[in-house]
Amino acid sequence: MANINYEEVYPTHISHLESPMYSHNASENQQNVPPEVVRDEVGLEHDPSQAQNFISDKGKFQELVASVPATPQYARDDKMAMAGEDAGPSEPRKYCGMSKKMMYAVSALVVIIVIVAVVGAVGGAVASKKSSKSTSVSPTSTSSATGVSATSSATPSATAASSAKLGAIAASNFQDDKSYLSVYYQTGSDIMYMIYPSSGSFSSLQNLTLSTTPKTGTPLAAVSVNGTSGAELSLYYLDTFNNIIEATFSSSLSSTTLTSNAITVIALNSTVSPLTSLAALYLDGYGYRAYYQNTTGYIYELVNGGSAWKAGSKLSALATSGSPLSASMVTVPHINIFYIGETVDELYNIAYDSSWLATKMVTSGTLTSWNSSISSLASAGQSDPNILRTYYIGSDEEIYEFGIESNSTWTTMTAAPDQSPHWSTSDSVGPGAIASLGWSDQMRLYYFHGGNLRQATLDNTTWSVQDLVTV
Repeated sequence: MANINYEEVYPTHISHLESPMYSHNASENQQNVPPEVVRDEVGLEHDPSQAQNFISDKGKFQELVASVPATPQYARDDKMAMAGEDAGPSEPRKYCGMSKKMMYAVSALVVIIVIVAVVGAVGGAVASKKSSKSTSVSPTSTSSATGVSATSSATPSATAASSAKLGAIAASNFQDDKSYLSVYYQTGSDIMYMIYPSSGSFSSLQNLTLSTTPKTGTPLAAVSVNGTSGAELSLYYLDTFNNIIEATFSSSLSSTTLTSNAITVIALNSTVSPLTSLAALYLDGYGYRAYYQNTTGYIYELVNGGSAWKAGSKLSALATSGSPLSASMVTVPHINIFYIGETVDELYNIAYDSSWLATKMVTSGTLTSWNSSISSLASAGQSDPNILRTYYIGSDEEIYEFGIESNSTWTTMTAAPDQSPHWSTSDSVGPGAIASLGWSDQMRLYYFHGGNLRQATLDNTTWSVQDLVTV
């Protein structure tokens, strides 16, 4: 398609931004420094009063005291005089050949020996019990890293990969193109991925090599670009400090293995809500866009026009804390971002069409099984015909869809969303539980059902499903 003059139609073009650039090749040492150590102030294009920050990157036994009973008192044991006889001189009575005093001493010694022996036996049993407990085998870990490190590219079994709690899902494809699909999800602290290399079927499950570890429970977003030397892929996640990370990879279009290129911190935790979701896009001729929720609750845009990430716009969209986010488009550069409003428990949309438009409430009590606190959103556009489809997971774990013609403006929905019996239910209902892709007359949904990673496929007007990873 013809290039559009960015200066005229897109106010967040990097030529309007004055934030300093940060290298995609920032050293790992810089990234591992706690974020509060490195701080730069970056002004926001549409909100100069709010700064956006970037970085370029825890038995001895008690001695027994004489608890031996006192020497027993015996009755007088002098010899008794026989009747009619004079009592002769008294002789000391013998006990086992020992005098009385000697007998007492021996008895006391025996008592002490017995007490010490009993106490010793009890103490030994306690010590043995403690030793047995400390050397017992630990329960099997629920981490999926069974024999696979967080940076290993080995291929774990599907059972090992699903043994940990399954986290957010992300998927990407080239703009309006199916030739290279990528699907990512978190299990434990690992990020797993699968590639569909233009034809055939998806690759086996692989562990993504990441030098900066994602936090457990991170949101995910993904972007793919058909570059000059093959696929160029970007994955967005939160690290353990809640900084937003971009990890970039490359691959030939016939390969299912990703080569790591760079790790870049594109937004500091000082401005990022720890409960944020993430969304990202690539617009041909305009570059990359990433969206997140600020600590103030507003949705912010980050821009990379081709050289470095910079602060974009503070959107007028105020979302509920931890709202799911979804960003999609059908035609460049028309962007639609979906989120849950901060004051009204409904779904909202903010769109870009030469400038950011006013926010709109998409729903008004019309969503089936709607529960904003556990909802998940995904959206993707088709170009034949031009339809933008949006999906959410209801409180009943069912998947629901609604959509509009791309050249129409969003209005309040009056009808219940559609639902396909092919989709069945989702194991998860929170943010990140579903991802979607769209091109031509095709749609793809990715979610977990019965522990299996499932792909639902719309081919023209027909839905079908298959499990990509089974347990």
